Amino acid sequence: MTTERSAKGWTPEEEAQIASIMETRKLNRMGAIQYMKRQAAKAKPIQQPDELNAKLAELGDNAPHVAARPALELGSHPVTVVPVKAKAPKAIKGPNVRTPKAKATKSDIERYDKELVIRLWERDKLRPMEIAAAADKYAGLRCSGRNISPVYVSRVLFGSKNSGGVNAEQAKRRKLDDERRDAGQKARAGARKKESK
Repeated sequence: MTTERSAKGWTPEEEAQIASIMETRKLNRMGAIQYMKRQAAKAKPIQQPDELNAKLAELGDNAPHVAARPALELGSHPVTVVPVKAKAPKAIKGPNVRTPKAKATKSDIERYDKELVIRLWERDKLRPMEIAAAADKYAGLRCSGRNISPVYVSRVLFGSKNSGGVNAEQAKRRKLDDERRDAGQKARAGARKKESK
């Protein structure tokens, strides 16, 4: 085998091997190269470490040998038999018949109490987060075992462009909420100035 390599990095023997693999296996060049590399990796003999070879050469005839495991004769080794439990036959199901269920009307569906949300915001001056936190106190803020979320409280109070728009009442509440927020910020800023003096 020559060590002279072509421009692609393959010796002429390797090029011939690639060409024969491409013809016999009906592969493209890349597939043939990958196939050739896999075959070379499989054929590579396992080598013992150099330290082990040196130690065995040093020991010479005194080196320990591992005896080959004797082949077992049929019936010479113990076998445990585990009884298999018979499965009960499956029940035969009847025809797949569904009974029609009555559809729930809008009045049957449990809903959050929107009037309670508005009343807590107007009368008790609670913020949406505080209203959602108060769901344990008020039954109207629980629906199907779940507390009302702060996002839904905000949507009920102030509306949303993504959920039906903003009606006139919600627009008034938005304006009032902005005024409340501004007044609270001014009060906090004034308190900070007094503390810093």
